[in-house]
Amino acid sequence: MNKYRRKGTIYAIQIKLDSALMYYSKFGGSQEAKEGDWLVQSPFDTYTVNSESFAQTYEQVGPCEYRKTALVYAEQAKFPGVVYTKEGETRHAVGDWVVRSVLDESDRYAMTQERFAELYELVDD
Repeated sequence: MNKYRRKGTIYAIQIKLDSALMYYSKFGGSQEAKEGDWLVQSPFDTYTVNSESFAQTYEQVGPCEYRKTALVYAEQAKFPGVVYTKEGETRHAVGDWVVRSVLDESDRYAMTQERFAELYELVDD
C-alpha cells in the first residue's frame, strides 16, 4: 500500500455542544460528532473529525486554518463496501479510494477517485 500526503489546507473550528452527540447523514451513511470534535471546511466539502484524530494529524498554520501533517495509506477499492469511521460509516464504490492514517489504523475513510486525486499526492519513500 502506498503512502500519500494531503495537499493544501482546511479551515476548522472545535465543536461546542449543549448535547452529548450531534447526528447527521453524509457520505452515504450516518455520522456523529461529540463535544470537542472539529467541524472542517475543505475546498470540496464540510465534515467532522474526531478530536483525538484531529490533534494527532493536523497543525495550525493560521487563524482557524490547518494543514494535515500525518501521512496516509490508500488503495483503490476492488469491490463496493462500507468503511466504518470514528464518526460513522462511509460507503464506497469500485474505484473509490479507501484511506487510513499511518498513525492509527482505526482512522479510516473513503472518497471518490476524483476527490482523492485533487487532495492527495504520492510520497516517495
